[in-house]
Amino acid sequence: PSWAASINSSGGSTGVTTRPLAIRLRMMAAVWLASVIVLDVARAWTSLGFNEWGIVSALAAWSTTVLTFLIVGGWQSRTRITRVLADLAAMGILFHLLMTVMVVAYRLGSDWVHSNPTVFDAIWYGASYGLFAWALFGAWRLGRSLWRMPMRRSGSSLVVAVLISTFLIPAQPIVHGTGTNWSTSNVWSWSRQAIAALQPEEPQAVQEADRYSADVEATFYRQQSLMTGTMGAGLPALGDDPKYFLLAVSPSAAQDVFRSEVQSVRELFDTRYGTRGHSAVLINSEHTIETVPLASISNIEAALTEIGTVMKPDRDILVLFITSHGSKGIVSVELPDFPLNQITPLSLARALDKSRIKNRVLIISACHSGSFIPELAGPNTLIMTAASAERTSFGCANGREWTYFGDALFNHALREETSLIKAFAKADALIKTWEFWHIFSKPSQPQISIGTGIAKVLDRVEASVIQQQAASQ
Repeated sequence: PSWAASINSSGGSTGVTTRPLAIRLRMMAAVWLASVIVLDVARAWTSLGFNEWGIVSALAAWSTTVLTFLIVGGWQSRTRITRVLADLAAMGILFHLLMTVMVVAYRLGSDWVHSNPTVFDAIWYGASYGLFAWALFGAWRLGRSLWRMPMRRSGSSLVVAVLISTFLIPAQPIVHGTGTNWSTSNVWSWSRQAIAALQPEEPQAVQEADRYSADVEATFYRQQSLMTGTMGAGLPALGDDPKYFLLAVSPSAAQDVFRSEVQSVRELFDTRYGTRGHSAVLINSEHTIETVPLASISNIEAALTEIGTVMKPDRDILVLFITSHGSKGIVSVELPDFPLNQITPLSLARALDKSRIKNRVLIISACHSGSFIPELAGPNTLIMTAASAERTSFGCANGREWTYFGDALFNHALREETSLIKAFAKADALIKTWEFWHIFSKPSQPQISIGTGIAKVLDRVEASVIQQQAASQ
């Protein structure tokens, strides 16, 4: 395709002024950027979100192509250069639109398409690489036909310019969603893969059973006194200000990061959000087995029930934080020698409903934790999860104080923001950055569900927290 006639109609044969050239380049970049966004939306498909770094990536790719071509060709023939860039933009737009058609065809494909992924993948990759090869061939022909250079190297020069922007600029989507593939195939991606390869691998479940053998019977008999000491004595009569009540749960003894995380979260909420005297932790670990109640679903239910008797149902908010390993529909409960039930969306929903706690903030940090949202969501519930239902989360390793999600949300965002909802947005952006540079895998995609009635209650409690913070300074 050629846009030369329309774009260069006022340029003349001896060149154009700098300002018209800049305007034309911006116009081409804007139209090309729009085609990129259309393709991103088609790939994202649902749960659309905006990624500001995608704009930077897309504009950097276009600018690199323009700059490289101008450097290679010089400024002596700006009219010809503008013509070539216009045709190059036209090919790029057509490439994006054809890709969009292919993506939409797959999304709306028949049962045969989705039941024969191998065949469709072969068609998909064949067409994708075919389109890319066609675009490079078109760029080569543009350079040969519109620009004279010794030995007619101009076609190859333009191909080099295009490849530089393709392989050196980190490709990120401008619009992302459930169908977005964040992996890339450029030099920056290979660098991230090398960085990730140098990171120490996160160990699988630690063999704690080899280090100790618990007295199971004595531990179970001890739970009643530990629960009474932790919850009953820790919840005195409270004033009339709206408050947070915190229950932080670490049900996996597989890594010590979970124990460290709930203890740090309790300290943060006690000192910054006024929960001292009405916060508690449940932990599964050999280090706390005699001093802290077990993180079992039975103890969670008992703790929530006691909290529910002290809270003002229309005034106060429960913050329930659980950090552990997980799989789809399960938060892992692990303690060697103890046959404890796993936490499921249904068992957690029953414990919450039994407690009659109305206003709930549920923060679940585990792989596939987004699978808990459908069962637990409600008008008076705010839910944050470290990952979507289909994705894993990161940072579960011995020696770490925080998981990725816990670090971003509690150790960073909630030390700056009082609002839980705003803090989640900051944490989500921070996690994307960390995962982009250090995790060569599918991103975790943290999720948030905001009930229609919880926002006003959160505003009241957050305003009370701000007043308490100001009074303590």
